[in-house]
Amino acid sequence: MSNVRVLHPRCDVTPAELRERLSRMVLPSRVETQDMVRHIAAIMGVSPKLAMAHAYIESGFDAGMVSHTGAVGPMQIVLPSLRWAEKLVGRELDVCSTADNITAGVAIIRYLQRHTESTHEAIAAYHQGLRSVQRMGPYPSTQKYVLRVLRAAQRL
Repeated sequence: MSNVRVLHPRCDVTPAELRERLSRMVLPSRVETQDMVRHIAAIMGVSPKLAMAHAYIESGFDAGMVSHTGAVGPMQIVLPSLRWAEKLVGRELDVCSTADNITAGVAIIRYLQRHTESTHEAIAAYHQGLRSVQRMGPYPSTQKYVLRVLRAAQRL
């Protein structure tokens, strides 16, 4: 799977190439990443507990995580979503920068909270995609994801 190409807003890269790029960077520890999530969420008007729960479930606060599909960083941002997040925040973001990755994820969470009817729907949309949730409802795997995020938010 590592040679599967994924859409990147500025170039065509594979998950393996993203991993290589991240391996050359000095990344924050999991504790530092948690602090960054709390701080960025608070600044952006998103519940720090909710943002923390997403990051915990998505990556376990691993700033260097890259999935087989090319989702990157603590918020597991897929590169097409990065382009959307850039529009939401009004600037270019680097998916491999931990701060930018968190900013992208929190911007998406904020958007989804404002454009869905419930926290459950917003969490489902982060995982499955807003249009998909609105058209088809949350998949069983998404329903499990929502419960995991809600449980994590209570614990963190």
